[in-house]
Amino acid sequence: MSNLSDFVGGGGSVQAAARLFFSASDSVVVPFSGKMLLRINGAGGSGGAAISGGNGTGGGAGEHVMDIVPVLAGDTVTITVGAGGANTATRDTVGTAGGNTTVACTGYTVTAVGGGAGQKAASGAVAGGVGGSGGTGGTTKVARFDGGRGGAITGAGSTQKATGGGAVNINGLTGQTATAGGDITGANANYQSSGGGGTFGTGGNITNAVTQTSGGGGSGAGVAANTLTGGAAFLAGLTQIQVVFANLMFDIFGGGGAGVNNGTATGGGAGSGGGGASGTSTGNAIAGAGGPLGGGGGATNTSTGTSTAGAGGLGAGGGGVGANGSGAIATGAGGAGFVDITFVRAI
Repeated sequence: MSNLSDFVGGGGSVQAAARLFFSASDSVVVPFSGKMLLRINGAGGSGGAAISGGNGTGGGAGEHVMDIVPVLAGDTVTITVGAGGANTATRDTVGTAGGNTTVACTGYTVTAVGGGAGQKAASGAVAGGVGGSGGTGGTTKVARFDGGRGGAITGAGSTQKATGGGAVNINGLTGQTATAGGDITGANANYQSSGGGGTFGTGGNITNAVTQTSGGGGSGAGVAANTLTGGAAFLAGLTQIQVVFANLMFDIFGGGGAGVNNGTATGGGAGSGGGGASGTSTGNAIAGAGGPLGGGGGATNTSTGTSTAGAGGLGAGGGGVGANGSGAIATGAGGAGFVDITFVRAI
């Protein structure tokens, strides 16, 4: 069986001198000759805001990239972290795409593409923001995983709907749908809002004319369709356990946020999506924000209440707004990109 020293070269044990995490642009000097282990992520896109009575979708998560790079002592590594897509309080507005994240040093450059903007439509079908994909650069060992897309609205006669943003594909699942915000498929005029995606499953899909909201995807599982419950946390059956995830410097093992009808939805735990929120009459609809790497929930309201979508966590997409009436609205902002670096050498 191969071990890390086989990749580093030179045999023997491996020394890790520095573990660094960046959510803003910066630079760092390589402490010694060896290898640089990289995980980088593009920023998430913000959600779209519909015209009154229309449909708005969540933004896409940024692309996730892993690589192993030879480096020399004294080299400067330049880190450019993509900015998350800004949210909006203006109706009938497409979201903003997330920025690309780039790492560069002598003879080397790699880029992770940001997630796409959430979309909007006066009625009917509308796509979610696309997940980031197709970045450039890297070594022959580079691995790329598409970001989760924002939830889609597919019903031809649908109105007053909003979907959650996509989650970061940290686990290397297949395609942009695996960590997407929840889809809404019914062709009806009922107000409905889906939850944001999680790192191990989608936000809750809404497939009927009855369900108003759905929960956010979890770090251990997605969400059953047409339910307010959030997705399960990774290792949810264990209690009082400290999980150390070797490839990131923070917890990504929380549960998905619960959706709500009239009120404030639950935010997602680490690695999980926020719940969607729907309001009636003067009731407010405040969707849950995504935890780190999780998508924000969508929000919609039928009258004068406030509709506020959830922001995306690091690298993830924000929720969309599909409110009817005259109440104030705000879409969910996309999460900033990030870079995780470990310098290693064989000794």
